[in-house]
Amino acid sequence: MSGFPPAVDAALLAAWLAILGVTAVRYRRGGLSGRRLLLFGGAALAWTAYSVLQVTETSLVGDPLASAVDGGALVVLLAGLYALYRGWRLEAEPG
Repeated sequence: MSGFPPAVDAALLAAWLAILGVTAVRYRRGGLSGRRLLLFGGAALAWTAYSVLQVTETSLVGDPLASAVDGGALVVLLAGLYALYRGWRLEAEPG
């Protein structure tokens, strides 16, 4: 349990999704390098997965759907961790 009210958990989920969207838009417009996209996007994906798990734990989603949403959150978490790993492994940008 996160210790926050369900409304706060839902707001945190919305905030992480917004950060993920802003990161994608900045990358498309040339404001972020590929390495930073992987690092920022990976962190946002990992925190989004955590927030989804908190939202399903507080029963904002029905029980039959909760298991499917939890499975999806696990996939998102793994994708975020992989993106963080790839970003960390890329060579540092010159300059």
